[in-house]
Amino acid sequence: KYFSKFQTESRSHNYNKPAESRASYMKNNNNLSNNHQYPILLVEDNQDDVILMERALTKAGMDKPVYVARDGVKAIEFLSDISKNYNSDSDYLTMIILLDLKLPKKSGMDVLKYIRNHPKIRNLPVIIFTSSNQASDIKEAYDNQANSYIVKPIAFGDLLAIAEMLKK
Repeated sequence: KYFSKFQTESRSHNYNKPAESRASYMKNNNNLSNNHQYPILLVEDNQDDVILMERALTKAGMDKPVYVARDGVKAIEFLSDISKNYNSDSDYLTMIILLDLKLPKKSGMDVLKYIRNHPKIRNLPVIIFTSSNQASDIKEAYDNQANSYIVKPIAFGDLLAIAEMLKK
């Protein structure tokens, strides 16, 4: 399985569809009727960080789907699959991407560059969500048009505040 979606009561969408139907699933489950919340693509290889983010999003009341890609290659495959089936003239793809920098196979920076170089997805908001507070990483992220750069917090309360911000 390339991608997993959190399975919680607040996220009751069952997402176990083949690649060719990812875009139609996104299109059918990607409306703004629910508190203007957008689906989230969480690109994160650390299972503990995935679990903590899931808990924070649930506690914040986020009920839109959250898709997880465990490495840079899987993130690019996911984005490629959904963008192939979107007609940029008539469809508007909405999704928030939380992107770790330190990933296996392809780095988060490679994923960010991929996003910004593809017309159908280049305008998606990308939030770098990483443990790195290195000035060079921050500069490179913004040079490559990241929308925001957040260093992963240590305290759960701070993570919950981030989740509540994403809900808005």
